[in-house]
Amino acid sequence: MLYAVAASDAQTAWAVGRLGTILHTLDGGYTWNQQASGVGCTLVSVSAVDRYSVWAAGAGVILRSEDGGNTWTLLHEGWGFNAICGVDSYTAWAVGSHGEILKTTDGSGNWTSQDSGTGESLRGISAVDADNAWAVGNGGILLHTIDGGAEWLQERCASTGHVTDLNDVHAVDENTAWAVGSGVIRTTDGGASWMAQKLKGMFLGVAAISSEKAWVIGEKTAIHITEDGGKTWIIRESWKGDHCEPLGYYHGIAAADANNVWVVGGWVRIAKTVDGGLNWIPQSRCIYGRDC
Repeated sequence: MLYAVAASDAQTAWAVGRLGTILHTLDGGYTWNQQASGVGCTLVSVSAVDRYSVWAAGAGVILRSEDGGNTWTLLHEGWGFNAICGVDSYTAWAVGSHGEILKTTDGSGNWTSQDSGTGESLRGISAVDADNAWAVGNGGILLHTIDGGAEWLQERCASTGHVTDLNDVHAVDENTAWAVGSGVIRTTDGGASWMAQKLKGMFLGVAAISSEKAWVIGEKTAIHITEDGGKTWIIRESWKGDHCEPLGYYHGIAAADANNVWVVGGWVRIAKTVDGGLNWIPQSRCIYGRDC
C-alpha cells in the first residue's frame, strides 16, 4: 500500500507506504526503484524540497535524505506522525494524532514542540516558507501561522457544517490554500475567509499550483480537476477498464507543474498525467508479492 507521493520536478518523485517502503523515479515514472529507508514501519507522508533534499514521516519516525534518497537518516522517533512538510534542507514541520506540531530549523534531531491549541488529530500540513503554514485535521480543525509557529490561530470555513473533517491541505502562497476532507474549501485572502466548493464526498488529498488550478482525490479512482478556482470541476478515471485497478482509494497526490501530476494508492499503484489530468498513465510497481 502506498500512502503519499512528492515530486520535485516532472522527472523526479518519491512514493512512500507500508513496511518503510520508499520508491523513487528519476525518469518521470518510467522506472521506479526502491530505496532503503532503514525502518520497517508505515510511512504516510513525504515532502520533496528539490531533487536532493527530501523528508518523510510515519508511524513514530521522521526521516530525511540530502542525496536524493540514496541514504536516509532517522532524525526523530516518538508518537505517530500524520504529515510532514519540508521548506528547505533545514526547516520542516510535522503534525500528529493529538494536536502535536513539531518544527526543526537545523535539519537535525532538534525538534521544537509548538502549541496547536487543539487535541484533535492533525492530518495535513503545508508551508509556504519558514513563517507561513496551514495545518488541518479532525473536526474540521484549520490552523494557520504567519510567525513560524510561535502562534497557531484557528480559522473557519464560512459554510458551517459543510466540512466536518479535513485530511489534507496545500498552500500555494501566503494568500492561497486549498483543503480537503468531507468537502473541499479554498482561501484566497490568507485565511481570513474559507469558501466551500461544490464537490461532495470524502476526499483524501489535494494538489494545487494556483488559486485557479487544483486536483482532488479520494472517491475511489476518481480525480477531480478545476481550472477556474472551483467554479467547475471535471472528473477523470485513471484506471477505468485497467486490469491493475487500485484496491480502495487514492491516498496521495503531487503536482510538479501544471501538466505533470502523480497519484498513488490502492495496492502499490501509481499513475501520472502529463497533460494536466485529461489522461492518466499507469506506472504500477508491484511489490509485496502481488503481480500485475
